[in-house]
Order: sequence, then C-alpha cells, then structure tokens
Amino acid sequence: MSGGMESIASRTSTEVSPPTHHSFAWKWALALLALGVAWRGLRYLLQFPIWGDEAFICVNLLDRDYLDLLKPLNYKQVAPVLFLWSELAAYHLLGGSELAIRLLPFLAGLGSLFLFWRLAQSTLNSAAALLAVGVFAVSYYPVRHGCEVKPYAFDLFWSLALLVSAVNWLVRREGWLWLAALGCLAPIALAASYPAVFMAGAVSLVLLPAVWRQRQCRFWVLFGIYNLAAALSFGIYYHMAGTAQFDSTGGTQNWYWSECFPPTEPVPLLKWLAAAHTGNMMAYPAGGSGGASTGTFILCLLGAWEFCRSRRWSILFLCLAPFGLTFLAAVLHRYPYGGSARVAQHLVPAICLLAGNGAAMLIDRFARSQIAQRRCLAGVGMALALIAVAGMAADWTRPYKTPADAQLRDIVMGIARQAKPEDQIVVMDSPEEVAPQFVWYLRQLKDPVAWHGRIDWDRLNGSTIVSGSAQPLTIVRGSGAPILNLPSSILNSDWTSSPRHLWCLYLTRDLSRRDAIMTTLAPTQQPLVLAGHEEYSLQFGQSYETLEHCEVFHWICLPADNHHRP
Repeated sequence: MSGGMESIASRTSTEVSPPTHHSFAWKWALALLALGVAWRGLRYLLQFPIWGDEAFICVNLLDRDYLDLLKPLNYKQVAPVLFLWSELAAYHLLGGSELAIRLLPFLAGLGSLFLFWRLAQSTLNSAAALLAVGVFAVSYYPVRHGCEVKPYAFDLFWSLALLVSAVNWLVRREGWLWLAALGCLAPIALAASYPAVFMAGAVSLVLLPAVWRQRQCRFWVLFGIYNLAAALSFGIYYHMAGTAQFDSTGGTQNWYWSECFPPTEPVPLLKWLAAAHTGNMMAYPAGGSGGASTGTFILCLLGAWEFCRSRRWSILFLCLAPFGLTFLAAVLHRYPYGGSARVAQHLVPAICLLAGNGAAMLIDRFARSQIAQRRCLAGVGMALALIAVAGMAADWTRPYKTPADAQLRDIVMGIARQAKPEDQIVVMDSPEEVAPQFVWYLRQLKDPVAWHGRIDWDRLNGSTIVSGSAQPLTIVRGSGAPILNLPSSILNSDWTSSPRHLWCLYLTRDLSRRDAIMTTLAPTQQPLVLAGHEEYSLQFGQSYETLEHCEVFHWICLPADNHHRP
C-alpha cells in the first residue's frame, strides 16, 4: 500500500495496530454489541405469541416426562435430547409463559453474541473484527432464533463454544487447558445440538496436524479423549433419540427438505450450489432467497482469499470444514444444506468471520489513508446500526410472527380473563385436530378446559336468580352464525351465587360441529342463554392449508324453573 501503511486486512490479531485505530474500531464494536443485546432483549420482553413451529415443540412438553422425550415426538419434530430436557425443566420450574419457555434460547443467544466477540478478537485484526462482530450482532436470524422455543439458538451457541475453544488452543499451543475443555464440552454440545457434530468434526480435522506436530504425549491423550468423547456421545444420543425422530419424519424420503439435498446431475448441481450459497443460508446481515445474499457470498470468498494470502490455514479450514461436512450429510440425505437459515445456524460464525474479513479487505484496497479507512468503518458501522434499529422498530410495531398468532392468543386469554374456577371451557374437537398453538395456550389454563365436547353438567349447576324478570331467548339458526337477542334483564338479574359460564370452542373448518353442540345441549336439564358468539378465520401462513377456523359460543347457565332452553 502507498505510504508504507500496513494492510488492515492482512494483520493478524496478534500484531500491533495503532492505538487510536484499535480504540476506534473497538468502540464501534462495543456499540454494535450493545445494539445486538438491546434487540435481543427487546424481542424477548415483547413476548411474541407462541407460533406454529414453536408450538410443535411445546405441545410435546405437556404430557411427557424426561424418558418419554426420547420417543418420537408429535408433529414429526426433530430436536436434541438435552434441549428437550432443559425446556421441560424450565416448563416445570417456571411455567408456560413466553418469558419462561424461551428463557434458555434467549440466554443461548446472548451467550453466542459474547462468544463470537471473543472469537473475532482471537482470529481477526481490529477492523475486520469490528465488521464481523457488527454483522453477527445485527443479523435477523440469530436474534429471531434466540427468542424461539426451537433448538437453533443452541446450535449456534454450542458450535461457537467448540470453535472458541479450538481457536484458543491454536493461538496458545503450549497450554493444555483448552484441549481439556474440548473434551468436556463435546458430550454436552452434541447432546444439545445435532449440527454441532459438524463443528466437532471440523475441530478434529483442523487440530489433528497441529496436535501431531507438538510431539507431546499429553496433547495426544487430550486430543484422543476429545475425539472419543465426541464419537461416543454422538453415537449414544443419536441411538437414544435421533434415529427414532429421523425415522418418524420419513427418513431419507422426507419430502419437506427435498430441495435442500443436492441433485446428482452436474448442471442441476451447479445451479443448486449457486442458489444455496446466495440464498437464506448467507443472509447476514441481510439477504434472502433468489440470490439476495450474493453480496455476502462474495464477501465470504474475499475473506477466504485473504486468509489464504496471509497463510492462516487453520482458521480458514475451521471456517470451511463445517460447510463440507454439512454438504456431505446432505448428499447422504441426513441433514439439509442451504435453502434455510434456521438449520444452518452452526455455520453462522464462519459466515460472519469470512464476511468481516472480506469487507476489511475491500476497505484496505480502496481506502488509501487511515482517515479514509476510519470513515469507511464508521460508515459501515452506521449502516449496521441502522439495521438493528430498523429491526427493533419492526418488532415493536409488529410483535408477532403472523397477526393470526396474536389473535389466537387474545382469544384464549380473553376467555381466561372472564372464566372463573367453577366455569367451563369446552373444545368440541380433539387436540390432534386443531392448530398446536391452540392446544398449548388452552392447556396452560389447565383445569377449566375439556376436550372432545365433554361438558361437566354437575360442575355448572348452582346458579340461581332471586330477582329480575324472565324473558325467553330466541335463536334464529341458518347457514351462518346464530342471530341472538339477549334480554338485558338476564345480565342485570340478582343471583344467589355467581352464574356459571360455559364457553364452547370449535377449532376446525367442519361447521357440522355447530350442529353437534346443539345436539349435545338439547337433552340437558340445564337451561342456557347464548351470551356471545364470535367467528374467526386465522391465516397462519400463505396457503389454504394454514387457514384455521375458530368459533366461540359463550353460554350463561340459568335456573331450570325460570327460563326456557334455546
């Protein structure tokens, strides 16, 4: 570079940079870290409603103990055993609120943020580390998955735990502590995350030549313990739960992930690889499918080239080996590759490191003075900060995955606020027939809820009017909702005890259930007044299959000698 100025992209983390330049970069890095923490905290505290994919996991926690979670999960879910056990423990200890059930993924998300900061400090110079940390801190997917009841935040955290330990040993090869830490971490990481096995394998491949060159028995023993622990742990956990979960999804014939497995013919394979590496998997700090993440992919290529040019082979292979192992699993139809960001969270550290290094290389190439470099870094830092601010604003104004998720929770919580212990909430469907979000929120109400249209009439007895005029209630039935005329005297009557209420919910599109409730109510001696009726169409996705019907009837139980049954 002109003027003898040192290349900011090629300096390693151990080289000395000008104090002012280093201080400038890390002030920006700390500011972006703070924004990352703020965004994660805001999203967590906003308590987004539990949405479909989360509910698939949550419903499995309702009636299972720890051993039962080793069996195939409902809704064809795949999740590692330690994640399931930790979520079950949180549910039993803290309850089923959004804050409680998402606490562990949230802590994993925060932990990942600071682990990546440590990783960037150990592998990149201050400018590249600033860019890498900024990209990681403000990217949408790590924030989102850190506030979801899914194992993706665990995938990121435990992959980072293995990666940071490996890098720390590579930087300080005279010590044994980090190798020992790897041996302790491997069984935990592989119990908490399925794709952590790819990072564990990458660490083993990269450390092997470095350990061999040390020619010290203690390093060989510790490295052998690490590999043995990783291999045995993965075999045990996969045999305990993974095999049954994998088979329950359809195994290698699972159509859901078919687009994430590489084709065998050369031309389709090249197209597939291009789409995979410029799609959602690379959406950091922003991007998407259809080539929207091409910019990040180019930065990663530049970052890899910079590692090659500076001959930092160990760090380069630690970044690339997890991609290769994940691709190999996709060839075998054992794990998806590309197409989805959520199943590639174990690759996020490598993507952000490479992208940050590539961006630093571009700044070094086109900014010819230290002042220009600092301006470029400040400009990129401001752009990244705007992404975080925009993300927080979006979450604040839209605190739900879909409007239907918020509406569903409001329906259930609205009934719960009105219902008293002696009242009843009866779902006319079975739990298997309705959206899992309904099952989760209704089951949090516990005792007042019954399923399959089973009304406990003895529980509803006991309401008596001692004053107030009696007027019959007329219900006009037709193809639409009932039209009712509720006399105000009913609501204004004096009762010797609190009137009992009955809510009947239909949660499927089968409108014959409405006739079924009338058939159920007809022979009873308990007079009922229809106090309210609402119908909802809940669109949880973009297809007709994600459209759910909800119909709520609110009945007030009246004394048999004062009113006519409808």
